[in-house]
Amino acid sequence: MLWLERKYLSMVISNLEMAKWKNDNTLNHRCPYCGDSAKNQYKARGYHFVVEQSFIYKCHNCGKATSSVKFLNDNFPVIHKEYLKEWLKEQGVKPKAKKLPSANEFKFTPRTESLNTKDVLRKVCKNAWEVSVASTYLLNRKIPKTELYYVDNSELLSALSEKYKDRVLGNDPRIVIPFYDENGELVGVSGRAINNSPLRYLTLKFLDDVPLIYNLNEV
Repeated sequence: MLWLERKYLSMVISNLEMAKWKNDNTLNHRCPYCGDSAKNQYKARGYHFVVEQSFIYKCHNCGKATSSVKFLNDNFPVIHKEYLKEWLKEQGVKPKAKKLPSANEFKFTPRTESLNTKDVLRKVCKNAWEVSVASTYLLNRKIPKTELYYVDNSELLSALSEKYKDRVLGNDPRIVIPFYDENGELVGVSGRAINNSPLRYLTLKFLDDVPLIYNLNEV
């Protein structure tokens, strides 16, 4: 289903580098399989295009070719599962009813990962629009004034979650993009380097089973 594939590709576009729709049937971005051009960070050679009413992915750098549905499965497995559920629903296939546990069988397991709040994020980072070097960077690139943060040392981001304690490498200054779930709880961040760091994007995902979809809390 072309419209359904287009819908789910649009859902992950914020997590793909230099991604943009060229037209209704062509999506272009840097290839996540090979990392795209190592010499030119502005080249984007990955393309999704339509062949016989279905999207196909092709990278003109590494030659990777697959269906766009398989692309979602490889790079965004949680989103891919949601796609399959909706595809089955459109096909008229009803999911099997799950057997509910009895009162004696039911056990409550508390969530061990505590979600970060805006307050925690603001302690670690600064409002990007209030920091000269960050606001200049954003204005030069004509970025609309949305909720964005700035950190002058990317190692500080490890304080956002125990999962990343002592795991964040580098000390680059970064624009920090927050990702919230539908309840407005912080589930991850992506840091865009504003210097010449070879690692342009640094993404921290606090919960493995929650996708990072920008502005989901505003939908």
